[in-house]
Amino acid sequence: MSIGSAFALGVERIVDPVEGMHTAIARRWFDAVGNPGRRVQRPYEAVTRLAYGSVRLGASVMGAGLDRALTIEPATYDAIQSWTNGLFGDDLGRHEQRLATSMTASIPQAEAVTGRLVILVHGLGRTESCWTGNDSSPGLVQSLAAHPELTPVSIRYNTGLPVAENGAQLSDLLGELVSGWPVPVESIALVGHSMGGLVSGEAYASGQRDGQNWSAKVSDVVAIATPYRGAPLEKLVATMTRGLKMATTTRPLADFFDGRSGGIKDLGFAKNEAGELAPSKARLYLIAGVATSNPRHLMGSVIGDWMVRPSSSTRPRGFKPDSKVVLGGVTHFDILNSPVAIEQVMDWLTPVH
Repeated sequence: MSIGSAFALGVERIVDPVEGMHTAIARRWFDAVGNPGRRVQRPYEAVTRLAYGSVRLGASVMGAGLDRALTIEPATYDAIQSWTNGLFGDDLGRHEQRLATSMTASIPQAEAVTGRLVILVHGLGRTESCWTGNDSSPGLVQSLAAHPELTPVSIRYNTGLPVAENGAQLSDLLGELVSGWPVPVESIALVGHSMGGLVSGEAYASGQRDGQNWSAKVSDVVAIATPYRGAPLEKLVATMTRGLKMATTTRPLADFFDGRSGGIKDLGFAKNEAGELAPSKARLYLIAGVATSNPRHLMGSVIGDWMVRPSSSTRPRGFKPDSKVVLGGVTHFDILNSPVAIEQVMDWLTPVH
C-alpha cells in the first residue's frame, strides 16, 4: 500500500473533470469568436494540457515525497486503502499494483477452530476490523470467538469491484477454505454488512452454479443493513449523473461521477434474486437500523440509518426471511457495534442441541 499513490490518484480524478470542463467552456468561446478564435485555440489548448499535466506530475512527485517522509500506522494505511478501493477499486490504472486489495480470509489458530464456520463479509470501504468493536464495546468477532462451537472467519476484499465479481471470488475462496479446513465442516453461516450481504448472496449463487461443495453446507444467512432494493444515495448520484451528461459543459463532471466504482454502482439497484440469497434449507435473518430512537417512527422509515432504508434492507425480492429486526437509534456503521445487534446475531447462530 502507498499513501503517495492514493494521493496522486485522488488528484488525478479531481483534475480530469476540471480540465474537461475548462476545455469545453473555452471551445464554446472560441467557436463564438470564429476564425480569430480558431487561430489561437490550438496553442491555448496545448498550454492548458501542459498546465494540468504539470499538476498531475506534481501530485506524483509529492506522493513519492509523502511515502518517504511520513510514518503512518497500519490501521490508517488500511483505512486509506479500503476507501480508495471502494471508490475506484475497479479502475486504479497505473496505481493498481500499489493500491489494489486482494481477497483474503483471517483464520484463527488451528487449535481454536471448530466445524461451524461463520463467514464475516464487510461492506463498502471497510475492512475486517469493522467486526472487532472497541475496548469498551467488543464486536461480533469477539463474541463468536468466545463461543465454544463457532469459528469466525473474516473476509477482506476490494469493495470497488462489481458485486458479482467479488461473489465469484468469495465462492472460490470458500471452496479452498473448506477443502483445507483442519476439522470436518458441519455448517457455514454467512454474515454480511451492507454490500457484504449482497456479496454473500452472489457467492452462494456462484457456488451453486459451479457445483462448489461448500454451498451445500450453508445453514444460516444474516444480512445487516443490506440494500436489497438499492441505496438512496447511489440512486441520487446515478440520476444526477444522467442529468449532467445532457450538457456538453457539464459532461466532464458527469464522467467524474460516472468514474465511481462498479461496486458502488451495484448498490443502487441490487440484482440478487430469491434463489441467490440462501439455499432452501438455510435460514435467512435480516437486521435493519433507523436513526430515530423509535424504530417505527415515520421519519425513521424515510431516512433509515442514513444510508439504507428498512424497506430496502428487510425486503429481499421474492424471498421471505425467517426473522427480521429493525433497531432504533443506530446509524449504518454503528449498527455493527450495537450490543443488541450482536446479541441478536449470536442468538440466531448459536446451535440448538
